[in-house]
Amino acid sequence: MKNEDSICVIITTFNSEKFVSSAIQSVISQKIVPAEIVVVDNGSNDLTRTIVEDFGLPFFKQTKGRVGESRNFGLEKTVSPFVKFLDADDLLQPNALETLQGNLKSDQSQFVYGQSVNFVDFTYPPIGSRSFAHTDVPILSPTPLSAMIHRDAFKVFGLPQGDNFSWVRWFSEVQPRGLRVTKVHEIVAMRRIHTENLSHARSSKLELFKLIKNRIDN
Repeated sequence: MKNEDSICVIITTFNSEKFVSSAIQSVISQKIVPAEIVVVDNGSNDLTRTIVEDFGLPFFKQTKGRVGESRNFGLEKTVSPFVKFLDADDLLQPNALETLQGNLKSDQSQFVYGQSVNFVDFTYPPIGSRSFAHTDVPILSPTPLSAMIHRDAFKVFGLPQGDNFSWVRWFSEVQPRGLRVTKVHEIVAMRRIHTENLSHARSSKLELFKLIKNRIDN
């Protein structure tokens, strides 16, 4: 039975057979074990489903082709008040859920975010050292990777749209309307840099980082 402190982790996947096991392990190894872990797949044609089901986790499929749709679908399939999203190619630090939830509760916030650090997958070809994506400096930004949100915030402000950039845009729009936000200057997650992730396409990456920068600067 879920209670007022329950946490759900919604893992989004697409052809993630190379990475999803590590992502799941980073969730089930948390100091606070989430009450719900669900995986929402975006139309994989590899072994993602088999790997997830070997862990005994609920696996759902949606075919609209956008990660925002998968996150919203996961919200429909869970009930825990504290919500954490994770893409299947990324990792949580062992204290991520404890740190984020603890700050949400102590500050009576609706949204909390911490720092993430990038790491380059061994399959990724080296590029110029000036690339933002390749920095190993901790990044404090309100992305799904480094954030936790109380479900009640969605009841007040509505859900993000279903496109790939909806999360940061939603945050930028609702924070001025009264979203209660806490920042945590601790590393809570690791973002994998590799060639198969949409977010590392040049145009996608630039748009995402621009949205983040605009929100932090304002």
